[in-house]
Amino acid sequence: MEITNAESLSAELRRPEIAAPLGEATGARGRASLPSRIAYVLHGPVIGGVEIATLRLACAIKESGGFRPIAFCHGEQTSVSRMFDESGIETVSYTAGHFSYFHPGPFWRGVHRFARELHRHRIDLIHCADMTGAYHAGAAAKWRRTPLLCHIRSNFPNFELRYKPPLLAVDRFAFVSHATWRNFNKIFRVHKSHGTVVYDWAPPPPLRSLDGAAARQRVRRELGMESDAPVFGMIARIAPQKDFETLLNATARVVALLPSARLLLVGEYQATKNDAAYPEYYEYYQRLRRLIEEKQLSEHVIFMGFRDDIPDLLRAMDVMVLCTHSEGLPLVLLEAMGLGCPVIATSVGGVPELVLHNETGLLHEHADDEELARQILLLINDKQKAVALAEGGRRFVSTRFSRERTVKDVKDLYLRLLGARSVAHPAGFLRS
Repeated sequence: MEITNAESLSAELRRPEIAAPLGEATGARGRASLPSRIAYVLHGPVIGGVEIATLRLACAIKESGGFRPIAFCHGEQTSVSRMFDESGIETVSYTAGHFSYFHPGPFWRGVHRFARELHRHRIDLIHCADMTGAYHAGAAAKWRRTPLLCHIRSNFPNFELRYKPPLLAVDRFAFVSHATWRNFNKIFRVHKSHGTVVYDWAPPPPLRSLDGAAARQRVRRELGMESDAPVFGMIARIAPQKDFETLLNATARVVALLPSARLLLVGEYQATKNDAAYPEYYEYYQRLRRLIEEKQLSEHVIFMGFRDDIPDLLRAMDVMVLCTHSEGLPLVLLEAMGLGCPVIATSVGGVPELVLHNETGLLHEHADDEELARQILLLINDKQKAVALAEGGRRFVSTRFSRERTVKDVKDLYLRLLGARSVAHPAGFLRS
């Protein structure tokens, strides 16, 4: 059936087989004893912190019982959908159009398709991995009377007004840090009764991971480095949201004093224009390549791409750096600190809630490559200082950021939202 306008689409979505009956409670469809089905909505086609955090959460929720996670991934056969599928999480592909006041048809047809997928997979609750997921799922969730939880993991300095209406369909927001909540309130106010902070956790290294000395030796041998060469690195998708320019400028200062130093850049990047999921990511990568040539850093910087041996790579580094423009609560910092790797990070967003300066790591001001270079040199040259900060960071994340606490907090949110559905409160009661 071809949907030509919003009015006919609205009628189509109200058909009994698509729209959930008013007042229908979760579990009232003859399967109350079965696990509630949670749709995790992921809009990005490439793997980054948001996707990894959502995968970890989905796997932990599945393992804990009572819920069945299903990953709704935007696009066909993306690296994100493959990652979830290989981890044993059922995946569903969907497509969504961009909203336009002049040509709304593609967007509303995407809403229609999304609503049908929710019905086909008998989804009880939607958990959006980030704000853009709510942009894709919001209208369909409201029509189907499906509770909607939206995770906010980043800051949005370039917030577009087209994202605002779908956020009215969100029943509850989960923020990864208090700073993320404060920043989000600048563009869309969330009352304290409709939001909560849920910290991520630092996962233990996988069983197949090598011990520290063996991992360090293996990685350095793979890269053709001396065992005592100074190595620092950054683990992040190569994207404009990160501040790789400042890191490269700091690297130039470091190698001027330590010519044997190497920088490892670990994360997915778009090296060819034809394969670029996001054209801006390809352009950004090319810009970084030009900066590396300009600074004569080609022999010192190694792009490693996406890796699944992050614990081993962290153990091969003397220092892990996160140089960035904006952050919620970076997973990579949790992981590095949990493994006892010294960290240096930009003092933005929720980073200071995790990195306490001179206690659990070092903080530098945004875009200050001179300060960053000094800190890298300090931790490479002062092993005692590096060990003290690493141990402080390891203790901090092990006591404050646990898997059990996060899973309990999220499951409590799910149960609260599923219980609220039984009284059929209207979606979209948040005010901006």
